[in-house]
Amino acid sequence: MPRQSSKRRKPRQQPMQTYVFEIREWRPSYTWSVNLDKVRESPYREHLDIRVQGLCVFPAEYDGRSVEFFIMAERNAHQPSAFQNDPDWSPRCVGCLVSRSNDGRFYMSIPHDSFASVLASYAHGAFRFIDVYGPRLSRGKSYCSTFHLAAAFDPEDY
Repeated sequence: MPRQSSKRRKPRQQPMQTYVFEIREWRPSYTWSVNLDKVRESPYREHLDIRVQGLCVFPAEYDGRSVEFFIMAERNAHQPSAFQNDPDWSPRCVGCLVSRSNDGRFYMSIPHDSFASVLASYAHGAFRFIDVYGPRLSRGKSYCSTFHLAAAFDPEDY
């Protein structure tokens, strides 16, 4: 008996939202260690990150929510292994915003080559705000497609 073709539904388009956070404090971290993993690309492991504490200032419904940003340096950020294995692969996001009640997190990796510039800019006070853009929070999560560091924030722009 022949199979009936089934119609696939198009995924429902979620409304997009910009979330803006004022940077309250930040701290860098660096670790260099022997790589003891069974599957490894190198005998050593290096980990650089910046943890940024931010307070939501936009949109108004999330005003005052605290979010900790984990910004990690990654050597293959431009050519992730998923893309190397499948050139048709597309990234889902640049980072994931998780925000429930007053406590939140944002995880992302940036290219290793950009890390020094970002860190120097933080140290000189060039960045005062972080804005991320993605679908509206659903079940406390948003897979954001854009991460932006800024010196100023004008609510009129949003």
